Amino acid sequence: MPEVAEGYSYGIFISCRKKHFPQVLIFLIIISISACEKKESHVATVTVSPASVTIEIGDSSQFETILQDASGNVLTDRTVSWSSDNETVATVSSSGVVTGISEGGPLTITATSEAKSGTARVMVTIAPVASVLVIPSNANVLVGKDLQFSAAILDARGVSLTDRQVVWSSSNTDIAEISGSGLVTGLESGGPVVTITAMSEGKSGIAQLMVVDLPVGVIWMFGNLKDQISWALDYNQGLLDRNPHIATQIEAKIEMLDSPTLFNEITDGSYYYADDVISVDRRQISLSTVFPQDNMRSDASQSVLSSKLAMPLLEEFMSTPFPYADFYIWYGFIMGNLGGGYRINMEDQETYEARTGPDRLPYEAILFHEISHSYIGNESLTQFLETYLYNMVHTNSPDVESWIYMRGYTAWEDSNTGCSALLDIYQLIGNDNMSKAYKALYLLSPPYGTPLSKECQQVFIDLAPTAVKNQVAAKVLKI
Repeated sequence: MPEVAEGYSYGIFISCRKKHFPQVLIFLIIISISACEKKESHVATVTVSPASVTIEIGDSSQFETILQDASGNVLTDRTVSWSSDNETVATVSSSGVVTGISEGGPLTITATSEAKSGTARVMVTIAPVASVLVIPSNANVLVGKDLQFSAAILDARGVSLTDRQVVWSSSNTDIAEISGSGLVTGLESGGPVVTITAMSEGKSGIAQLMVVDLPVGVIWMFGNLKDQISWALDYNQGLLDRNPHIATQIEAKIEMLDSPTLFNEITDGSYYYADDVISVDRRQISLSTVFPQDNMRSDASQSVLSSKLAMPLLEEFMSTPFPYADFYIWYGFIMGNLGGGYRINMEDQETYEARTGPDRLPYEAILFHEISHSYIGNESLTQFLETYLYNMVHTNSPDVESWIYMRGYTAWEDSNTGCSALLDIYQLIGNDNMSKAYKALYLLSPPYGTPLSKECQQVFIDLAPTAVKNQVAAKVLKI
């Protein structure tokens, strides 16, 4: 009779012939191990936290999920997808970051994993007004003339808010009145400074206003007119011996300036033009020109209008507000041009073009050159600014390929020096880095008439990308 082996597995009695017992035992062990392995759990619930949130337009908030199986065990390493049921009000990223887009709600944010979902509610509100800035912050207006004010409405982060109601008021409506849209009208000069107030949602900002009979810049220029005439007469006389080829034009200037009635002709004839530009720091910068002959009125006025176009571009490129409160152009008093600081002397355009050939520099470029001296003394650096401003005004592009005025520049010539070397550098390091370089140079104050110092040269090298540092280092030696 065959031998029989007996045993238990999972409470089941088994028997087999002894010679087959080892194989059966191995089989039973495998079954036992498989039966003991933990089965993979599936997502049973998805909980989104926080359950609700209120955010302002432009703000973001992070949602998290808790995934659990049917036994309440927390599950990790599972894929979660996110969605918003109203993306015009709030969007949600793939990582659960919700961002307010417009006022509204409640909307539902849904997190889904393995066909199970959880939700949260979101409300999006408008940010409250934190501050009001009045632009310009200080200003002058002529009697009978208008001046438009505006208000920058900001939240606590300094982000501009739109579509907010603004209420305007004047501290003295006998001197200056203001409309509901911020338009001021000067009524009476000689009075105290008027405070203009803009209020929105309980927050307010103010500006100071003077009502005057003459533009403040012209008042200053008329106050210095006799000295200007005397100085210009001496200056032109000093040009005669050194410039015999333009003696006729110089002598015409001298004769004009030597007239004993010139001062009264200018003041009585209102030989001036004035405008203003708003600086990046909210100041009203007065732009004024005074000219000695009425036939210069159109061109002199254009010099102010061109300056008004160039100044914001110059401020942006230099990343620095214009360093003076006023800017004065003595137009047509001398031959040639002198600039720097807050006042320049410009030869009148008609005389300039009559005495120069067809290859002359554009008159407006010369004007921009002299304005640029308000920031930078070094001539080569200023010539680059002149070129940059002229092309930005006329092409509205920082791309050299689009420029129409290049000061005779040919790219990448080994012989390029001064402004041409700077134009090479500009293309090597780009507009943004060139702007950063000029901001740094403004603080270093490189003087007129001298090569760039090693410290100034290093500014360009430091801002150059690694791939072009050696090229820039070679170019700066030629400025």
